[in-house]
Amino acid sequence: MPDKRRVTSIRGGLGRRGAGRPRKPLTVEQAVELNDPQAEVVALKRRIAAAMGDASPRDLAPLARQLLRINAELAGLDAAAEEAQPVAAGGADAFDPDAI
Repeated sequence: MPDKRRVTSIRGGLGRRGAGRPRKPLTVEQAVELNDPQAEVVALKRRIAAAMGDASPRDLAPLARQLLRINAELAGLDAAAEEAQPVAAGGADAFDPDAI
């Protein structure tokens, strides 16, 4: 049975105040003030993506490389956050006393 809970994510999930109302993206400065590494990386990604639209052809390659590095960092942060979440009771990794 699929899980019907709504997931709030830093990447534009639902805000706390209203269902269906997306959160306003954080600036890099706001993310740094929150001291949230994932918010900082997402804000940097958004900033670099915006800069790519106005960049000269000479600057596109370094910006693209930086964007790839940011995507890798974000994937690592997502994986670490997923590992830190507790396993639901009765899940695949549930304790089985007969296995000992």
